[in-house]
Amino acid sequence: MKILKLILIVFGILIALSLVKKAIGLAVSFAFVVGVIAIVLFLLKKNT
Repeated sequence: MKILKLILIVFGILIALSLVKKAIGLAVSFAFVVGVIAIVLFLLKKNT
């Protein structure tokens, strides 16, 4: 039983880590897109 619990805990940690990595990846790409849009809008406002 202890071995099963250990395996479940390890799998849980691995799944959590992969989810965190995905979340960080999404957040970084989202921040990048927002940053690019903000820069484009700023440049457009500056030109007019």
